[in-house]
Amino acid sequence: MKHKGKISGLLLGNTVAVTEWIALQDVITKLDSRSFYTVFIIYILQMILSYYFGHWYDKKASEQVDMEVGGMASNDFVVDFFKKVAALTERDSHNITVYILSVKEWKELKETVQEKKMESTIVKTIRKGDVVTRWDENKYVIVAIDNGHEKSTITNRLMKNIESEIENGLLSMTLLFGAASYPIEGKAFEELLRKAQNQLYQNRNL
Repeated sequence: MKHKGKISGLLLGNTVAVTEWIALQDVITKLDSRSFYTVFIIYILQMILSYYFGHWYDKKASEQVDMEVGGMASNDFVVDFFKKVAALTERDSHNITVYILSVKEWKELKETVQEKKMESTIVKTIRKGDVVTRWDENKYVIVAIDNGHEKSTITNRLMKNIESEIENGLLSMTLLFGAASYPIEGKAFEELLRKAQNQLYQNRNL
């Protein structure tokens, strides 16, 4: 259920409020109008908090479902994923690579069937343990556990699969990549993303 968290949160909040009302009924009935207004404000705040935490639960649940069905993750999910796997990979010899992908002919691709095809192809091409998100309008960020981008085949696979899929739709396109690996080129996600973007911009100007 899409709004399970919000519904459960409001039900729980109301249950707590009703329980408090019953327990303190004798006290509440003797309150003056000003004190009663204060109690009412507290009730409203309880409902707002219940809705907020319910909304947070729904958001996290939705992100998890998206990942399970192989969809695009949210930006926040990808950042959190990087932090978790970074802590784990410190114990072994693997790297984590932040890849960034952009399309030079984005204006021709935007809001077309080909755009949807490209997103679907990206999701299908990356490995099951990797995650991808749409970072900006014309950029996709992939976080992959590998042996570093210099040894990885992911960019070649993406180029081959995307160009094959899109060019079948009679649209020629140029894919631009940038990449930076943890821990060799940086340890923070933001630092690696910045280096990957700089590499992408350099490739764009070639």
